[in-house]
Amino acid sequence: MEKRYNIIAAFFIMLCLGSIYAWSIFVPELIDTYGLTTAQTQLIFGTVISVFTLTMIGATALMQKLGPRILATISGLLYFIGYFIAFLSEGNFLYDGHGNVLSR
Repeated sequence: MEKRYNIIAAFFIMLCLGSIYAWSIFVPELIDTYGLTTAQTQLIFGTVISVFTLTMIGATALMQKLGPRILATISGLLYFIGYFIAFLSEGNFLYDGHGNVLSR
């Protein structure tokens, strides 16, 4: 039974990790709704990919120290918090990402 839960958990972890590549779906909405240019959306994606890559390097050491279950839980919480802050930002991504959401 434990293996079945591991497979299901691995599926959802990979789904979250792969969601970064769905960026092209968000681009037209960002351009239309927030007036961003294509260059600005490319800068956002490039930054996300860079942070994603650097995080994976650090996550390797953390996984050896904490174990996969704890690291996956922490990662899931951070993933949720990031999307929740983006949801609350109403388009003020940079401003709200640096603390404005918490002061509302």
